[in-house]
Amino acid sequence: MRIPSPAVLPSLLLPVLSLALGIVLGVSPPARAAVLSPGDLVVVDGCGGAAAARVLRIDPGSGAQEIVSQAGLLTQPVGVALDAAGRILVSDSESGTGGAVLRIDPATGGQTQLSTGFTALWDLDVEESGSMLVTDLGSSTAIDTVFRIGAAGGAPTVVSAGGGFDFLQSIAIGPGPVVYVSDAGLGGRILSVNPVTGAQGLVSAGFGLPTGIDVEPSGQIIVADATAAQVIRVNPGTGAASLVSSGGELVFPFGVTAAPSGTLFVSDWGDGQKAAAVVRVNPTTGAQTVVASAGFLDQPCGITTVPEPGAPLTAAAAGLALATLTARRRRTS
Repeated sequence: MRIPSPAVLPSLLLPVLSLALGIVLGVSPPARAAVLSPGDLVVVDGCGGAAAARVLRIDPGSGAQEIVSQAGLLTQPVGVALDAAGRILVSDSESGTGGAVLRIDPATGGQTQLSTGFTALWDLDVEESGSMLVTDLGSSTAIDTVFRIGAAGGAPTVVSAGGGFDFLQSIAIGPGPVVYVSDAGLGGRILSVNPVTGAQGLVSAGFGLPTGIDVEPSGQIIVADATAAQVIRVNPGTGAASLVSSGGELVFPFGVTAAPSGTLFVSDWGDGQKAAAVVRVNPTTGAQTVVASAGFLDQPCGITTVPEPGAPLTAAAAGLALATLTARRRRTS
């Protein structure tokens, strides 16, 4: 998923007013509130329904965790991204109701519902225009669909539906722009979607459970394969897949994000022996480092990074569109 650079709050007055508005709307204030800084990780936790629903800020250096927002409208958050103002966008699967897209003020934790009307909402990403693209898993009576939602919210409109979709998972916007989705059906695949026409194309296949995807600054696709405990790189032009990292600290990697610097961060559920964690992965060597584990992390799902201002570009990224140069990964998701 992508993040445009966040805006700087002009004063302390805005958070106070936002908190007051949240109280008026009946939204529970968070246990803590966090101001996002460049390089921070934003993680949603609790998409499995067995853990507290939270949005967390994690310092990638110290591993310190802070609750940005919890409970309230959050029930089973899956995907996360940032808008141009630095506000957090969350796709909440909200079991039993089809799900909702939420906007969260990182300074106050205040929550706003932007869109509903889904069958089984899953992941989301943000277009350069500010509009959001989301994946909907559908049901036995509703087909899998990619929807678009305006930047201000409102009813979703269909971008692409049915066709090669079988069990949609994560979504990430690449250069062009082109949209990539991961699908856990029919053997596990990565598909491309034209955001204007909705046309679908097969990019790569043969994955286990590709729960998270993102686009690297170079334009390559990064996949978190949960059941294989692997992070995989896919060439979007040829579909060739290559292993980046596997095993070690990776037990059930759910979401992945590619920072503008190229560093990869993975949200991992862990198991009975290893705690849930956020893991840093070197994109070249595959070396792993645990950034944070346990604490508030229980079922970490979508993950994204706050971009560093003036992040250096790799040679491969130099010719790509601005959309790619500011790309995130949440993926996931």
